[in-house]
Amino acid sequence: MGWTLRRTGSRRDVRSSIDSGQFRSRRARGVKSANGPLLADQDLRNIIQQNRRSCCPQVFHGGFTVPDSRSTVAILGASDDRSKYGNKAVRAYRDQGWEVFPIHPTLTEVEGMPAFPDLDAVPVDRLDRVSFYVPPRIGLKLIDAVARKPVGEVWLNPGSESPELAARAEALGLNVIQACSILDIGQQPGRY
Repeated sequence: MGWTLRRTGSRRDVRSSIDSGQFRSRRARGVKSANGPLLADQDLRNIIQQNRRSCCPQVFHGGFTVPDSRSTVAILGASDDRSKYGNKAVRAYRDQGWEVFPIHPTLTEVEGMPAFPDLDAVPVDRLDRVSFYVPPRIGLKLIDAVARKPVGEVWLNPGSESPELAARAEALGLNVIQACSILDIGQQPGRY
């Protein structure tokens, strides 16, 4: 095997390398692996796509996640302040075709969508993704509620992650990813 893919906290690391042509340019310069020939770009894409499909109902396509027929996401820490990432995430996911459930204890609406006071109030049985935009100390109070609802992935965005929160989520059996979920769906937070 020519490349060893390692998880560094974000699947975007491998995807970005493939899409930027990093693998292609190294092969073009004649770099060879001691363990055999390098994998072709399409082979790497196929491996990532198979792994992605096995862990959640999303499809890997061209470097970012696109929703299968109306994938669901809950945004913990959704905000009505358009400058905050909790609001940017709501708009980014909506623009990408996701069914978005903003979660905020006091708001009733975010970006024209009904907001829910907690995950128990969300009217679906299963969520494909829960994305955290709250401080870690608040996240620690919410993580048990996340574990009560079937969830495909839990995203701890920059500023919401902490070793304690990640450890607690993993202890509850949740699939935890510490990275920017807006980038994962192919959007740039600065666009919003």
